[in-house]
Amino acid sequence: MFLGGWHAPWPLSLIDGANTSWWPALWFVAKVWGFMFLFMWLRATLPRLRYDQFMRLGWEVLIPVALVWIVVVGVVKAMGLYGYGNPSIILGITGVAVSLGSIGLVGVLSQRTQPPKPVLPARFDPMAGGFPVPPLPGQRVGTGAHPSTKEDAHA
Repeated sequence: MFLGGWHAPWPLSLIDGANTSWWPALWFVAKVWGFMFLFMWLRATLPRLRYDQFMRLGWEVLIPVALVWIVVVGVVKAMGLYGYGNPSIILGITGVAVSLGSIGLVGVLSQRTQPPKPVLPARFDPMAGGFPVPPLPGQRVGTGAHPSTKEDAHA
């Protein structure tokens, strides 16, 4: 079972009697409620991702990292067979290097993919030609020579 089931959590399991009587039921219910709270809290606070965003993450990040890791493990196994170094140290160093490289790559990609600042179109004067003309999509209506309201006169 998850989280130790009906057993008391680690520091409390060292106390005599923490896993007897009605305490196991209490521990189990507390663990279930705690897990449900944590799950709902994470689900409510994390951003929602679309299916295509998950697929992009998988193809662009997770699969290349997994392939590199498979190659690293193969190299470490081969080095172990031929007596070169301690595999745990080599895997640890490689894991730290891959983690730092991934973090650096994410930082570089996030700076590079900043959207350009939108260019605001020039103000549109509907009375410029003497005849009122509606603005095109994306145009901002400015105040003309003949303001129609008090707010336009003060702007």
